[in-house]
Amino acid sequence: MATALFLLMLSSLSLALYKHFYDFLIVLSSFYRFLSYGFILYAVLYAGVRDEAYRIMSATRALLTSLMGMKPENREGVLYIRFGKGLEYIFNTFSLYDGREGRLLAVAYGYEEEKPPPIDVRSLYRRVRELGGQFFDRGYYYAVHEGYIAISKLAEETESPLIRLHVINTTRIMLGHILSYINLGRLLEEKSKELQRLYLILETSEYATQAYNNIDTFSKQVLERLDYVLKMDGSVFYMWNKNAEMPDRIIFSGGFIRNFPDYNLLQLAGEVIESEELYGIRKNYMFCKFESNSYQSGIIGLRKEGGFDKEDLLFLKTVSNQLFHVVKLMKVIEDLESAQASIRFLSEFDPLTMLYNRRSIEKLLEKEIERAERTGEPLCLLFVDVDNFKVINDAYGYATGDAVLKHVAGVIRNKIRRLDIAGRLGGDEFAVILPRARKNSAMEVARRLKWELENKPFLVGETVIPISISVGVVCYPVDAKSPGELISLGESLMHVIKKEGKGKVKAVEEADKSLHTYLIGFEKSLIESLEKGLVEPFFQEIREVESQRLVGFEVLARLRVGEELVPAFRFIHLAERMGVISRLDLTLMNIVFNHVKECKNRDFYLFFNLSPQNLTEDFVREVNSLVDAYAMEPSRLVFELTEREAIQDIEAVSSFVKNMREKGFKFAIDDFGSGYSSFLYLKYLPVDFLKIEGEFIRSLKTSNIDRVFVENVVNVARALGVKTVAEYVEEEVVLRLLSELNVDYAQGYYIGKPAPALEKLSLFSRDKDQEAGAEG
Repeated sequence: MATALFLLMLSSLSLALYKHFYDFLIVLSSFYRFLSYGFILYAVLYAGVRDEAYRIMSATRALLTSLMGMKPENREGVLYIRFGKGLEYIFNTFSLYDGREGRLLAVAYGYEEEKPPPIDVRSLYRRVRELGGQFFDRGYYYAVHEGYIAISKLAEETESPLIRLHVINTTRIMLGHILSYINLGRLLEEKSKELQRLYLILETSEYATQAYNNIDTFSKQVLERLDYVLKMDGSVFYMWNKNAEMPDRIIFSGGFIRNFPDYNLLQLAGEVIESEELYGIRKNYMFCKFESNSYQSGIIGLRKEGGFDKEDLLFLKTVSNQLFHVVKLMKVIEDLESAQASIRFLSEFDPLTMLYNRRSIEKLLEKEIERAERTGEPLCLLFVDVDNFKVINDAYGYATGDAVLKHVAGVIRNKIRRLDIAGRLGGDEFAVILPRARKNSAMEVARRLKWELENKPFLVGETVIPISISVGVVCYPVDAKSPGELISLGESLMHVIKKEGKGKVKAVEEADKSLHTYLIGFEKSLIESLEKGLVEPFFQEIREVESQRLVGFEVLARLRVGEELVPAFRFIHLAERMGVISRLDLTLMNIVFNHVKECKNRDFYLFFNLSPQNLTEDFVREVNSLVDAYAMEPSRLVFELTEREAIQDIEAVSSFVKNMREKGFKFAIDDFGSGYSSFLYLKYLPVDFLKIEGEFIRSLKTSNIDRVFVENVVNVARALGVKTVAEYVEEEVVLRLLSELNVDYAQGYYIGKPAPALEKLSLFSRDKDQEAGAEG
């Protein structure tokens, strides 16, 4: 029973074990089947991934190889790159944009160039950033990197993670390569721009040296370089005269002339000139300007398209400051050269007629005679005087008189040969040097001039001004053999013609030579007196117009010739030609100072006429010695410069006056108004007194023109702090008119006639003693 039960249990257990073993075998067979399926799937997947991987590895190798050989082509600021084999199965095109500006920067393509489609780059840039910086969408891959957006158009749409990963990596490689190229180009461009700008700054200094103080040349060179460096379409440099309110100069660059032929430059310059800013940027131009005392200088740069930035303006300011300072120095030099040229012109030419002045004619005559002596050729000298010129001045006014003189000068200039030399000796007197001309030829020239001037009407407005001339002909060597003799004989001949009735053409005759011989004899007597220093001082009072208070004396020289006292006008020119004028003036001053030292009261000015020949250091030294010896006050000594004589060498006169005034001496211009450019001389001669030409004073009561002239002289003098003296006051009515016109001082026969110095000083001392007694 127990055995049977055991066997039954054993059979049941065996049956159960067999059943579980069978299930185990089924499970085990299923596992191996799954494993075989896994191996089959793995084999399939491995083969596909391996092929894809091989393709990616080949593409990467091709990409790196092609990157080494890529040569981007820059077209209008966009880089075009052909990427070659290896990428065409991944990309059709690769495009890079500036995400913020929406500007296309680069395009990479395979075998055929394909333009990127128009898209809203800025919106796309913002969208990609919001989605994490990258995503795939319908055959495109978008990626954002530091302000840039890369758009890759795939060869085919794919879901393969491996390929997508490769697209991402390839995009990054392309992006890095292109940005490196772009940034390198920008760096090189910036460095090149910096070098160009530094080079321009250095060139500015070089241009200043090469321009030889020529503002136009210098500024033109700088403008051309500025256009090139700042990529401007044109530029302008201007200098504005603030006193005259007009441009002094305007310089254009070549680009401005080409690109802005119809530009309203006056409006543009006006905006810049009136701007309160010294520099600034406007819609299509920028400017920088510099202010000095009387000038404003500025540079204006223009572009047809696009504006300027602060960096452009900063560089323009740097170059402009250098330009302006150099131009300022050049302007000072230019003004000095202009002033020197004006002074040289005034010293050689007559400013009214533009002919040579007397001094130049005398020098040229001396040279022509030297040439004639060497060649044995003849030479003639014409003396031309306008008849009744004072009548023309009085009847038609001084402006008409000046017009007549200019007309006569023009006719002379046009009717003589190119080798002939014309000049104005002074007043209404002209001279013409005729080289290689005999007397009959010179007479023909004289007749032709006379006919031209007298038979062709000269109009001033609608008024016909009658002109008549007298012409004297003196020839070398038949009439005289030296320049001095020619001029002296010619002047004597003109006196003869005027005595005979004027309006003649006359050559030297024997009678004229006899008269000249007499005059030469008289000159010899003068010479003897001059050499002996037989000079005597006469005084003529100068009084205050309002109070009639005596303010000074003019010292007038008289020369003792035998029993005759000869006035200065008859011997001064001879004394100058002889070279004794300095000795004569110093002798005169010595005598005057000796008389004045006896005066208890020296509260008056002494006016001495000064010859241009005395503008020397030796003369100044002698004057200072006399002043020290007699304890004279320099501020009471006034040296008179005759206007016509002063302009002969105005440069030397100006320097002399300034040096003497520094020592305390005072100066006056005598006969002010007798020259055409009287007011111009005040610019160069710092004087203390203006002695108005007597012709204006004599006719004050009848001539409104003269009153206007005197009034203007007084106004100018007062503005300059200069006192005015009216000469030739011979009537009480004239004195009253001078008071109305605010003239300071008066001199003339009505005020006091010239008399010996001791006599005048005695009267002055007596009057002072009487005044002192009355006050006591």
